[in-house]
Amino acid sequence: MTTSALGLILALCIGCTKATSAGEDGTGVAPPPPPPGDVSVELSGVTLGEDCGAGWAPPPPAPPARRAAPSTPAAMAPADCAEPGCGNHYRACQQTSIQLALHATGTSGPTPVRIRKVELLDAKGASLGELTPKSPSRWSDAGAYQAWDQTLAPGERAAVSYVLSTPGWNTMEGGMYAQTGKTFQVRVTVLVGAKDRVVEKKAIQPAIAPPPVPT
Repeated sequence: MTTSALGLILALCIGCTKATSAGEDGTGVAPPPPPPGDVSVELSGVTLGEDCGAGWAPPPPAPPARRAAPSTPAAMAPADCAEPGCGNHYRACQQTSIQLALHATGTSGPTPVRIRKVELLDAKGASLGELTPKSPSRWSDAGAYQAWDQTLAPGERAAVSYVLSTPGWNTMEGGMYAQTGKTFQVRVTVLVGAKDRVVEKKAIQPAIAPPPVPT
């Protein structure tokens, strides 16, 4: 075989490989999926309370005007009970939880959202440990929270909630009931696609039910 003929065969083979790998004729390798879009994250609500067990439901998301207001202690409604006047001594259990307001501003594809870390801090910013998030849920058009797959579509807005493990109140100075007059901070690290976002809320007072009053 002559040198010119061998060169022609090599050129043809290289051309075939280029067309196939680039997928220009529709028969080659599919292009990679579009990258996830961007997501704005707001820590719209925090409740530092207890572990209320099964059957607890997150409160409805606050309207935008309320979310913009300074953080205030969560309301503690009297618990249902049969004894007259027992509402004066007992309060409904408040589940430790967070609420996030999310807005997917990108338009290229769905974006996964995960809670990487929730940190509890004292009033001066010293760490008091981490709280474990679970049970992600999302406020639906039906007016209730539903299980959420932690994914946002392009342009989508969502109000979501996570149950948190209970802070170690009894390990703190004075025990659980000594914490009711103190303020705390919560810092949340949110993994949006492949990027971390850090949001926080300060001046949070615990929603701890007071001890029963002897009668």
